[in-house]
Amino acid sequence: MTVHQASKDINKKPYQRKERVATQLQQALAAHLATRVLDPRLRGVTVVEVDCSPDLRRATVYVDAPEDAQCTYLSVLRSASAHLRQTLATQLALRVVPKLHFRSAVRQQEACRLLHLLDAIPVSEPLAE
Repeated sequence: MTVHQASKDINKKPYQRKERVATQLQQALAAHLATRVLDPRLRGVTVVEVDCSPDLRRATVYVDAPEDAQCTYLSVLRSASAHLRQTLATQLALRVVPKLHFRSAVRQQEACRLLHLLDAIPVSEPLAE
């Protein structure tokens, strides 16, 4: 193994760990929200994605909710983040459980908006040779 190959392997490790921790957090949070949370304001909330910071001290949790829960679910999750973090600490084998930050996953809305913008771009006629 050359020095260059060794440096590639070292550079891969944090990324793989970051993705692995994000996947574990997503699965554990989704299971907890689906089975153990009794708050009716969180009914139907799904964990779409989790993105961890490189040092694994912060995790941004992207969640989606049904139309009727759009107003309140983020504030409820934010107020319950300490409890959820404590629950994750007992379930996952991590030295430090990342601090949870909840955001709305509005990817479908963004995708529709981008498609609309792309459709609005005028199409020029092909160049004649």
